[in-house]
Amino acid sequence: MTAPFQRIPEARCLECGNTVNALGMIGADAPAPTPGDLAACIRCCAVMVIGEDLCLRAFTEPEAANLAPETLRELQSTVGTIHLFIDAENRRRHERN
Repeated sequence: MTAPFQRIPEARCLECGNTVNALGMIGADAPAPTPGDLAACIRCCAVMVIGEDLCLRAFTEPEAANLAPETLRELQSTVGTIHLFIDAENRRRHERN
């Protein structure tokens, strides 16, 4: 599985403050992220929206309420994948100590 990455202006996650300077999509043939797409922080899984200038902005409650069911399933899958990655990283750190 490959993940194309697109550099963006350096920003901070709106929830945890993690530095974000690239966006990627999960999936072998996934297109590069574009304005209006959703993004999830690799550190805390906070969901944000990619703005027209490729900067991140808050994902609002009205936007969440209006998500198409397929988009919601994709978002849940992406956040679940990030949680698996975080758990694996935490286990590796624990095993090294």
